[in-house]
Amino acid sequence: MSLLREVPSARYQPNWGWVVLGFLTALGFALRVSGHDQSLGGDEYYTQTVITASDGVVSLLRHVRDSYETTPPLYYLLGWLARKWDPSLTAIRIPSLLAGTALVPSVYFLARRMAGWRAGLTAAALVSISPFGIWYSNEARAYALLALLCSLVMLQALRFVERPNWLNSLLLVAASTAALYTHNTAVFCVLAVLAWVFLAHGELRGRAVAIGLATAAFYVPFLLTFEPRDVWWMFGHIYGRGPEIVWTGLERMVLGSAYVPLRVVPGATGLVVVSVCVAVGAFTQRKQLPAARSPITLALTVVITTIAAVYTYAMATNTNIFVPRSMNCMFAAALVLLASAVARAVPGKLAAVLSAVTVAVFGWSTATVFQPGWQRSDVKGAITTAAALKPQPRVVMSGGYRLRNYLPSEIADATIPKELTRSQWAQIGHSFESVAWVNSLLPTGITRAALESRRQLAHEAGFSITCSKLFPGYPPVLLQVASRPGVKWVTAPACSAADLNRAMSIAPVNRRNVRVLPAGSSTTPTPSDLLLLVALVALMLGFLAWLLLGANHKLTRHGRQAFLG
Repeated sequence: MSLLREVPSARYQPNWGWVVLGFLTALGFALRVSGHDQSLGGDEYYTQTVITASDGVVSLLRHVRDSYETTPPLYYLLGWLARKWDPSLTAIRIPSLLAGTALVPSVYFLARRMAGWRAGLTAAALVSISPFGIWYSNEARAYALLALLCSLVMLQALRFVERPNWLNSLLLVAASTAALYTHNTAVFCVLAVLAWVFLAHGELRGRAVAIGLATAAFYVPFLLTFEPRDVWWMFGHIYGRGPEIVWTGLERMVLGSAYVPLRVVPGATGLVVVSVCVAVGAFTQRKQLPAARSPITLALTVVITTIAAVYTYAMATNTNIFVPRSMNCMFAAALVLLASAVARAVPGKLAAVLSAVTVAVFGWSTATVFQPGWQRSDVKGAITTAAALKPQPRVVMSGGYRLRNYLPSEIADATIPKELTRSQWAQIGHSFESVAWVNSLLPTGITRAALESRRQLAHEAGFSITCSKLFPGYPPVLLQVASRPGVKWVTAPACSAADLNRAMSIAPVNRRNVRVLPAGSSTTPTPSDLLLLVALVALMLGFLAWLLLGANHKLTRHGRQAFLG
């Protein structure tokens, strides 16, 4: 039986719905492009290093293989092509910008096939204004592309089970291979999709195996050139924190933002409101549960399998890969399920209210994270301010040599990459009249004691810190300027004593080494860790068994009604 016959509303779409979809796509692009020119930060510098060091495709693939980078090469190839078209520094973000925008219509079509056009428009609205989706659409990393390609894998799987011809088989292989060449965690989505086809559609098991083998064959060349590395050390350890990590990771991916604290976005109120909407919507659909072969079950399979598989891997290695960015492989599936829960409530007026309230919570969260304090660090603003000072000071970027991107070459070449020690002050302090420091106030960065030591060492060398200026973002960036007595500034920054006081309050007391076990974790699994592991594995195995048992059963009358528009 055709899946589209089982989901009649998958074919139906009111004319005004296309206008709404176009508006949501344009809105998603506008929200994403507004942050396109923000300063690079974090792992984006790895992307920049690989792309700018490559003079061709072969060179780029070699740099991906030989560098510390562990992400597959597809995003780097697209970023390299973008730099050919646009030489600006942020051109390497263009693939993420386009992928994040394209995710809006992709999720619409996916949700419409799974749960009808109302759920499709709701899901598209949630993706369009999702703070999490917007953040990674402005990051020169593979995460937005991962979310898009995994949504296309699911969409193509539905097309394949509807019409299992060679064209749809090849397209599913192509989408799966592209996802695997984008990010390592795509394997969880691909395996979940193939498991659903294999278990829930017994007549297609041979073709599902063939598709899996063909995808694996295309992926082998990358595996053969990949050298195992210490991939996940920067994510910390998971023992002793498993339940907390799983809950906060999922909440941040679905409702929150990448780095904004959950107490801010979505906040306790937002979490409660959305949870109530989902609970009410699910309760009204309690008699309309889907069958194993239902399209919406594919999204359930991806979410349940990914959560269980990622947590199992994390527990086996005591490495926390259960970070929200790595869960982008299930981002589309999770938002489709959320949209389905609220948009398919009974009666239709209640569904409209629940959908509107849920979208409103997402909109409030987005408005919150667009405040300057929650945007990316304004590194560019701090550095260009330092570069504009007259007379020009020597610039110190302790632990941040990559920040020289925003300096003119003649100033960048003279930067000092590490904090000046007492002996260095004695050796070179006499050779310049002023010095400027640029620091991101990260937990792993400069401490309060280091700021005080800087002031003291500068004073001993005959300098006094005359300016401290904070630039907004998360985390904030501190610009400090010290000069000898009598220096006459032609151009000087506007400074405030309040900025220094705030910087001292933000800077960590102790510098945290990310390789050290975080507070509250353990070197061995705790009972709560193991209990959660057993529960998730049991849930996954039970769900897969249910798919297998329901493979030869057609949709019940209630199941068929569950997907009516």
